[in-house]
Amino acid sequence: MASHDLKTVEGVYTDFRSRREALLQALTVDAEEFSRQCDPGL
Repeated sequence: MASHDLKTVEGVYTDFRSRREALLQALTVDAEEFSRQCDPGL
């Protein structure tokens, strides 16, 4: 994980954006793959 300088507005924004993208991926793309692995019949 990249280190962000949380003392600047740009650093806080970059950190927020990275975390948001990871959360959205976990809730969409990764969740679908996880469901497929748990129940291949879906």
